Amino acid sequence: MGPRVRNFLLLLCALLVGVETGCGEDEAPDGSRQHPLLSGWAESVGGERVVEGKWPVRIRRLRDGAEMVLVDGKAAVLSERDAFDIDLAVPATKSVDLGEYYIDACEITNGMFEKFVAATLYVTTQERRRFLLQTLNRDGEWKDLYTLTWRDPWPLLEPDAGWSGRPVVTMDWGDVLAYAEWAGASPVTEAQWEHVARQGANSGVYAWREGETARVLGENFRGNEFYRFFHKGAVEKYEDGYVLLARVRETRPNAMGVWDILGNAVELCQPGDRELSALELRGLDICASRGHGWYGIYAVSSAGARVRGETTVLTGFRLARSIQSLLKR
Repeated sequence: MGPRVRNFLLLLCALLVGVETGCGEDEAPDGSRQHPLLSGWAESVGGERVVEGKWPVRIRRLRDGAEMVLVDGKAAVLSERDAFDIDLAVPATKSVDLGEYYIDACEITNGMFEKFVAATLYVTTQERRRFLLQTLNRDGEWKDLYTLTWRDPWPLLEPDAGWSGRPVVTMDWGDVLAYAEWAGASPVTEAQWEHVARQGANSGVYAWREGETARVLGENFRGNEFYRFFHKGAVEKYEDGYVLLARVRETRPNAMGVWDILGNAVELCQPGDRELSALELRGLDICASRGHGWYGIYAVSSAGARVRGETTVLTGFRLARSIQSLLKR
């Protein structure tokens, strides 16, 4: 047997062994196989092995480390959303096929946004224009105006070691789009957001099921800690452990494995049900804000409430990506 034939047979054997044992360029460090359409963008979490015809339940984006969970939105039931109304307390009556999609398990944090800024030298709209933003004064009233940015949105509170784990705020739509493009995902749509807020099964006014209250969600709403800090009487009788923003993953996830969908930061979303293209997103003149954030009163935090998106000290975001868009990679 000549050397060329021998080398060819050795190479063929190596390839066959690689196929048989699951080794190759799509293998994760822990030995689990990676879905080929996630390669270079995300990896499965927890050593989950790829099963043919199925997508991993949990993945982690490579650029920012954000975890995403897989959501089945093929039979979503949503509220009608014709107007911007924070008090839109209506049940879900509209059936929509959103398909399957990944959504961030948590809101984008300061630490993640800092990675983005370090990699791109991005400067936020608020840092460039220095708008005066309304924030709380010592009496807990929305009167003081500051040129606040994402690096220091709360002048009344001392910086602490938990800053990197808190949701980034003072975002505007341009900031969200820039980050989403870098991370390889899209701003979550209102429909994707509401389906997760309703935990995929609830068609009532609120995100919790009939007979329950928001307490079962364990999210960060305005509660006794806020009133104690600002020397006001506790009227909500709601204990969540935080004066303002909480660090992500310190509350409880909902039934779909998503944290703080209603509380903590208010979230900027694509308006409507359909996931828009990058070109369409750049052409939008308005976006929507969903969720009541940490300042919301838990008793009236309806799943259908929406307002026109704007930059505030409450405003953050999370990302999503549809399976349909991944199939086009």
